[in-house]
Amino acid sequence: MSTPREQLEADRHRLAHEVPRLRVAARKHRTLSGRVKRLRSRIKRRRGTIMDMNRPIGTRALSAAATQLGKTETSGPNDAPWLRAMEADLVRAGSSLSWMIPDNPYCGMGVLWSWLKAGIRFPDNWVGTTNILSAAGQTFSERNGRKFKLVRVAPEQAKPGAIVVFDFVPGTGADHTGLARGALRSGEMPTREFNTSPSNSGSQANGGGVFDRTRPRSLILGVLNVVPA
Repeated sequence: MSTPREQLEADRHRLAHEVPRLRVAARKHRTLSGRVKRLRSRIKRRRGTIMDMNRPIGTRALSAAATQLGKTETSGPNDAPWLRAMEADLVRAGSSLSWMIPDNPYCGMGVLWSWLKAGIRFPDNWVGTTNILSAAGQTFSERNGRKFKLVRVAPEQAKPGAIVVFDFVPGTGADHTGLARGALRSGEMPTREFNTSPSNSGSQANGGGVFDRTRPRSLILGVLNVVPA
């Protein structure tokens, strides 16, 4: 029978031989664990992409706009880092903007950016809001190749994400735009708007932030649904 010292030496000898093998196994385990984590992350992203593609495209535009909710101008009139970032997204997507933040109101830019994030790049001149309703009937392609068209509808038929044009000063024409969160009900429409005020106090067409609002029918000049062509 071996003595405790002999057993200790035997264990030390065994450990000396096992350590290199165990280190190799540990490295392989870490490598495999990393691969599994990356694969799971990739699957999660692709699942999210597929789920996003299956959502109504207007809902996707509204979700994009929701990421900016509550943000306000922080660098002066019509200027903030988040506005500069939105503008940069549009430029990278190929928009040839004839205006730049901070020189102009950005309600139209917010609509363009929200729909760009949903997959459709609408005409650059929409930033002026007065040209939007004239685009009824036009067809556009989503980035994955599907075709969509703009259809002018009554406010009661607005789908989530529909483009809404407002006339805050009766008789002066289009002076503001936003996104419908739903159809007109009981004479009011829930909206999501860029460059407005959080309440009826302050400018409604150049208010300085991104807010959810509820607008009466009397202020709505027109509504465009984006539907499959």
